Amino acid sequence: MSTQVNYDGPVNIGAALASVPTGGLTFLVHASGASGLSALPAGMVEPNGGFFTSVATASSRTRANRGDTIIALPGHTENIAAADGWPTAAGVKIIGLGWGTMRPTITLTAAASDLTMNDANVVIDNFRFIHSTTNVTKAFELTAAGIQFKNCYIQASDASNKMTTVMRLSSGADD
Repeated sequence: MSTQVNYDGPVNIGAALASVPTGGLTFLVHASGASGLSALPAGMVEPNGGFFTSVATASSRTRANRGDTIIALPGHTENIAAADGWPTAAGVKIIGLGWGTMRPTITLTAAASDLTMNDANVVIDNFRFIHSTTNVTKAFELTAAGIQFKNCYIQASDASNKMTTVMRLSSGADD
């Protein structure tokens, strides 16, 4: 009996078919580019998905529901100047490393800046979200189920510049 493996579908093991996890890719992000590799924790190797200078660019390379993870390294900074700043795929984890002011900082730089989360089961963990000296209409627009924000810090730049709506949930943003 031979075993045939197709990583994009089921595996033929004779009498039954079984799904095999396809294995998620890992994408590392640091604003300084490849020199950010020096910020890797001890023992961590270069990622199989690649190294990018922005979460936005890494997000555009992720695959839906395949277990892909984006890891932003300590000290990463990124500006979002338009709507839908991170084009995520369903089932992607976006994780920031670091603590306090060393965790990745995302700055919303225009009134229309936002993260539109319209794919299900996306996790955003351990980021600082701030905005520059402009009023932001809405920072986060959630339109899909199962979206999680964990350990994130959201800050207005000063008393006169605010986020009018921090997080807007549509009817599909449940669970």
